[in-house]
Amino acid sequence: MILEAFSKAQLHPNIIAECSDISLLLILVVSDFGTAIVPKTVIKQHKNYNIQAYKIKDTELTASTGLI
Repeated sequence: MILEAFSKAQLHPNIIAECSDISLLLILVVSDFGTAIVPKTVIKQHKNYNIQAYKIKDTELTASTGLI
C-alpha cells in the first residue's frame, strides 16, 4: 500500500532495509540511518525520541511500518 502511494505520486524510494520492531526502527531513524513511515500513534507513544515528524497528506495509508 505504501509503495502504491509512492508510485501514484511518481516517487521512487530507495528502500535498503525493513524493520518490524518499532523501537529499533525509531533508533535507526534517530541515528540518521534513514527515514520511516509510521502511524501517528507511534510518534505519540515514543515522545522521548528526538524525531521530526511530518504528516503525509492526500493518501489513505493504513498502519503498516517501513524503513526507507
